[in-house]
Amino acid sequence: MKRMLTVSILFLLAGLLPAQPPARPATEAAATQDEAKAEGAKKDEKERWLHIKNVDVHPVVGSVILGGEILCRDGKIVGIGHDLEPPAPDEEKVDYEILDGKGLRAYPGMVALNGGQLVPAMTGKPGDNTDPRGILTKMALAHGITTTITGTTAIKLDANATNEAVLRGGLFTGLQYSARNPAAKAKLREDLGKARDFIRASRSGLDDKAKAELQKGLGSAAAFIPLLEGKQLAVFNVSDRQAILEVCGLVELFGFRAVIRGADEGWIIPGQLGRAGVSVILTPRERNDPDESLNRESGGTASNARILWEHGVPVAIATSQANVEFDAQPGRDALAVAWEAGAAVSGGLPEDAAIKAITLVAARTYGLDDRIGSLEVGKDADVIICDGELLHYETMVQWAVVNGRVAYVKADENLFKHIRPLESVDPDKGRNWWPRRLAPMPDDWAFDAEAEARKKFEAEQKEAATSKPSSAPASKPSSAPASQPASQPSSQPTSQPTSQPADGRPAER
Repeated sequence: MKRMLTVSILFLLAGLLPAQPPARPATEAAATQDEAKAEGAKKDEKERWLHIKNVDVHPVVGSVILGGEILCRDGKIVGIGHDLEPPAPDEEKVDYEILDGKGLRAYPGMVALNGGQLVPAMTGKPGDNTDPRGILTKMALAHGITTTITGTTAIKLDANATNEAVLRGGLFTGLQYSARNPAAKAKLREDLGKARDFIRASRSGLDDKAKAELQKGLGSAAAFIPLLEGKQLAVFNVSDRQAILEVCGLVELFGFRAVIRGADEGWIIPGQLGRAGVSVILTPRERNDPDESLNRESGGTASNARILWEHGVPVAIATSQANVEFDAQPGRDALAVAWEAGAAVSGGLPEDAAIKAITLVAARTYGLDDRIGSLEVGKDADVIICDGELLHYETMVQWAVVNGRVAYVKADENLFKHIRPLESVDPDKGRNWWPRRLAPMPDDWAFDAEAEARKKFEAEQKEAATSKPSSAPASKPSSAPASQPASQPSSQPTSQPTSQPADGRPAER
């Protein structure tokens, strides 16, 4: 009886007490605690506001905003225009910073599609390998590069924080497709066919067990399932016309997204690239010579980017080298992104299209345009402020902002602060930097070959007229004694005649 009463009391108490949650695994509990700590730390952090004023905003999309402003909050752009309202002054909750652009130009940060060596070699997590205050980071920011692609990972060159360095990983998968390896080409086609057949079969109503059994027999073809499902991007390194045509045929046959790096002879078949929807990554200053043995157009051309762009092919621009040259070939390394774009402009590509090729289109090529590539509300606050046109060889980056933080200030860096400082601008005479501007030429300075020839002819005629013998009467003979006859030998010693060899040349003394 007592035992039954005790059990009844225990059940009654159990109903009154709140129910306890089930025990969680140790790893899940630890992860939950870490997330709670991160959320608590985030709540304790101040809101980061950066207000960029007095700049000509070149957003890449839309019109240029003269004398505009850019308002950033916690690494995102929240406003672009004029007279933007700053946050309420609250020192405990708001960290508000103003950056005066001094009337310069603001562009989105450039994307280095071949800048793998701008960050150290990968030894662990990508974010742990960045050196936020290293010389390579500073040099890249000084050249306007705020994001670089290393391997298949996009890295932000943030000089203030490493926890936000990784923008996105697993951007693409590289595929080999070369005429020198026909076996690999056949294997790729076979694997793509198997992956396509598996996707079709799985969509026909198979249960999970049947799908698993079918997937076991795929082998290497299983790696191409995400590609054909549109979850991945394929990158081919091909340059010649035939290889480009074959890649376009693969894309149209299997229906996946692809990018071609190189495409040196893409200008010959721009229509095929446009119909296949293939993007290209070009290096305008790297061109192959035409093959004289072929009875068709071949080789590279400076107009490659322009021709492809005119046919609707998305054109991004990258450098030929992924490293930074300190002594060998500066100007062709990973820092020369703007120079390559300028070379495309010299080949006929419009300047705005060239700027997009190293910003928005470069980001869109690897699916990053939702975060970077242009100055738009909601995107990452990656801004570079330049003292001139972005593609001009004299232009220098004065400030670089990454994730809403000022990551680079030229006036504070020993590497570049002595080169054309802003303080050296004379308001009356303008900038007198090296190379110094020449004085204005006179209006009649231009050389006229016809006028010069006419002037020379008139001078020769005048000289010939003055050199003719005069028609005046001859003067009376002089009373001076006549000169000696020519036959009389001279009293002065004569020099010995010079002997000549048989060939008529004077002999050496």
